[in-house]
Amino acid sequence: WKENPALTEAQVQAMALGRQASVEMELKRREAVYRDVLNKQQTLMMYVQKVITNRKVREQQMAMANQAQLMSQMNGMLGAGGMSQMELLGLYQQLGALQGHPTHPSMGGKNPGPSKGNL
Repeated sequence: WKENPALTEAQVQAMALGRQASVEMELKRREAVYRDVLNKQQTLMMYVQKVITNRKVREQQMAMANQAQLMSQMNGMLGAGGMSQMELLGLYQQLGALQGHPTHPSMGGKNPGPSKGNL
């Protein structure tokens, strides 16, 4: 009535019900938008987790391939006339570094941790 003093009570009630219905529709629309955005964010997080998992698997596969190559080289060198103890120690330390483990006490047990690749 403050906005339209000439209206009857029935007209004011009808306007009020119309505004209430508009507010409720807007609320439902916002809830639907919220649910849609939430669903998209959850889907995105699922894809990000898959990418991270796939990268970890690839890193492990590469490390295993490198380890197998190093072992093959060591076997070839040992069979081809032998290696000095220093050469064997160097290869052993390289193998440990590939696996992320220190192979000698002088390395201080420090592990550089996982790769921090760009996402």
